[in-house]
Amino acid sequence: MLVLSPETVGEFIPSRRKDGHKGDFGRVLVVAGSREMTGAAVLTTRAALKAGAGLVSMALPASLQVCTAGHVIEATSYGLSETLEGAIAPQAAGELLKIIERHKFDLLLIGPGLGASAGAVEFVQKFLKECPLPAIVDADALNAIASIDKPDSFFGKGGPVRILTPHVREAERILKTDNETIEIFKEQSSLRLAAMANGVGVLKGHETVIGCVDNGDSPRCSAVNNNGSCELAKAGSGDVLAGLMAGFWAQAGKSRGFTAETAFESACAAVYLHGECGILARRELTEYCVLASELLERLPRAIKKTLIGEQ
Repeated sequence: MLVLSPETVGEFIPSRRKDGHKGDFGRVLVVAGSREMTGAAVLTTRAALKAGAGLVSMALPASLQVCTAGHVIEATSYGLSETLEGAIAPQAAGELLKIIERHKFDLLLIGPGLGASAGAVEFVQKFLKECPLPAIVDADALNAIASIDKPDSFFGKGGPVRILTPHVREAERILKTDNETIEIFKEQSSLRLAAMANGVGVLKGHETVIGCVDNGDSPRCSAVNNNGSCELAKAGSGDVLAGLMAGFWAQAGKSRGFTAETAFESACAAVYLHGECGILARRELTEYCVLASELLERLPRAIKKTLIGEQ
């Protein structure tokens, strides 16, 4: 199993052509947020932009569109039908598919802050069954999939490559197993997730394990990251990580295709740099005082440190 380091991750950070335009670096659609968790869409979208995606759009409950968009002025946004509880409604699945067809997005990120209401769960299940895009499936979208009887078969064989990003408790629900089994068999669990996704499984934790498969079931490679620490154990940190993955994969995918390989490399780069941002923030702010939004302020230094050794 590959251990992530500056040398390995430096190869995974996407290169950028000097004459490139924003379309060359990928169009990302972030589906996130609910009345109780408006910040999730902001953190995720900002992270995708900061990581280098060319264009990022938010899709969220219509009543949240104006206030949320004001916090990420570089992104566009789409207001969707919502439930009385302020979550995205099931009928928004059709609305979103039409938006995707019209605006030609390259990559989907779905899940942060969607909530666990019945309407939100139904929306996720309906939409992901029909969505043609490669996708990062995170947070509440994972829980929506876990609520069905056989999550392993939710996506079926083939289809677009996806990255699934559960922490251990979410992985318990998706894989229908217990915490102890997952902790003992982390690599195997990440590969089970990857097979389910037709791509990559990111099993988050103190030592995050990333598994990758080819053709939906053949193990390809795996990696472990051990630079994370307790400063990352705070609300919003996972939203930032998901956004970083989207930003890196949007660029790598546009350049070399949205394959299991580019998904794996992008996930590795995001996980490692997320940890480096935590280290840099901890040195300045202590392990107690790091906010998720402050991680992105350290991303430029984390990238320089990884690529050229600058401290």
